Amino acid sequence: MKILLICSLCLLIACAATVQTTEPPLKYSYLPQKIDLDSLMPKNVVDTSQKDFESVAIDSGKLITVYKDTLLLHPGVLISEKKASQFIYFKTNTLYLDKKIVLANRLYSDLYDRSKETENTYQKEIVLLNKKVERSWLEKNLVYFGFVAGIATAILTEYAILQTVK
Repeated sequence: MKILLICSLCLLIACAATVQTTEPPLKYSYLPQKIDLDSLMPKNVVDTSQKDFESVAIDSGKLITVYKDTLLLHPGVLISEKKASQFIYFKTNTLYLDKKIVLANRLYSDLYDRSKETENTYQKEIVLLNKKVERSWLEKNLVYFGFVAGIATAILTEYAILQTVK
């Protein structure tokens, strides 16, 4: 009778036990560090204190000054120093944006490749964890064993009571 009670207590404890995985999460990252591309952009080189004036078209020919000096003029446009610095800024900004597009495309493709690798790693990890958590045959059928053990205990208890009453 004591053995039967001990067996039913063991079955009860085994039914209550659950499987838990307590492994630490993944401790690595495939993603690259964040890069701020605008920090690489050249600063504004336009001096706002400079005066700006209307551009003047110059024809070719000879310029005779009031002092009777002559100067050979080349055709072109006379611009202010402020506009000259703006043109230099726009040119460097255009070169910067061209490099930024190339760099952004390269970083995007690198990020995509690493994200794909990460996804594959996590998919493999999920499959591995699913295999670890999968219930064994005993865990799946332990409820039925407990039910049968409970019925057997009830029958044996009833039998023991009947035997002691006689």
